[in-house]
Amino acid sequence: MFRDSQELLDAAAIGHQRFHDLRHTTATFLLAAGVSQCVPLEILGHSQISLTINTYAHVMPSVLGEAATRLSVLFPGAQDAV
Repeated sequence: MFRDSQELLDAAAIGHQRFHDLRHTTATFLLAAGVSQCVPLEILGHSQISLTINTYAHVMPSVLGEAATRLSVLFPGAQDAV
């Protein structure tokens, strides 16, 4: 099938990328999509969730915004009380 990662990238019409960059992009997209933080931890093989969170903290504001939106559905009118 594919002898190396570059053949796979070529087949997917993706230019040259370092393997580390692909790992980082995968984790970033997963977190930005709202996937549980445990999923990238498992995929990347991190031993501690703190490593995953600290490395990809830049993605967390969008995830936090989504969480706030979901909470506002559960507690309508709560923002008016603040």
